[in-house]
Amino acid sequence: ISGGSTGWTFYEDAFWDPNGWLELTGNLQGKSGSIYNTGAFVDPGDATISFSIWTGDGINTGADGFAMTVVDVPDVEALNAFVGEASNGGCLGYGVAGPCGDMALSAFHVEFDTWQNGGDPNTDPTPQNHVAITLDGNPGTHLLWTDMLGVENSQQWHDVLVTIQGDHITVSMDGVQKLDGQIPGFVFHGGFIGFSGTTGGATNFHPFDNLH
Repeated sequence: ISGGSTGWTFYEDAFWDPNGWLELTGNLQGKSGSIYNTGAFVDPGDATISFSIWTGDGINTGADGFAMTVVDVPDVEALNAFVGEASNGGCLGYGVAGPCGDMALSAFHVEFDTWQNGGDPNTDPTPQNHVAITLDGNPGTHLLWTDMLGVENSQQWHDVLVTIQGDHITVSMDGVQKLDGQIPGFVFHGGFIGFSGTTGGATNFHPFDNLH
């Protein structure tokens, strides 16, 4: 990410790694971190978003995962309120609705989940690691999803590309398409873009870089 940490706001356990990327949790138990770009606003309408992630080196099979969020709030004060309400663990640091709370929110999420939750509080659709599209702070409703095998590789970066054209969304990883589908009635409202990640009794590193 060019320009270092300028323009980014760090919440809870997130930090700027001296190796040159942004880290959400570190490889420690019971952590929850978020980083949002408060110096820019993603425009509504069609969008292409790319970034790099890696996760792994954890204990107890690794967890919990992380998410990219674009949240449509009017200002940084409202963003702070959303982040303050977001739950950790299976809510991945962005969950404020559905099984994770009752906040009304307009938001778009791409989650990279590395722990199977079974009603604690949300329930995942697969026992495997998965990538999914969720909306409005609700990690309990997976509108598009697929298994995501091989993502927990020690210090192996993965390039992610998200495209939004109307209600049609695609997600690819390392040039391989993972998701391709429509969410009827979906409208991308833009907003502040950021990343969140969590650990519990199981851990992983959760860094990201190269956001465009």
